[in-house]
Amino acid sequence: WAQSTVEAEYIIQNLAPFEDQIILDPLMGDGTTGISAVKLNHKFIGIELDKERFENARLRIYDTIQP
Repeated sequence: WAQSTVEAEYIIQNLAPFEDQIILDPLMGDGTTGISAVKLNHKFIGIELDKERFENARLRIYDTIQP
């Protein structure tokens, strides 16, 4: 299920306090951590075995970076 980005943003801000750090999510799911990472100006690497979930995450993250 899709998680809120609030928790992910809190964790990223506290564990990666400087912009442009690389955030790795080896269990990406629907991309919540990736969305939060992009919002906080970090680079993101996500891994997901389920092709459908990966594509959904990719689109959600892409939508975050589009103006």
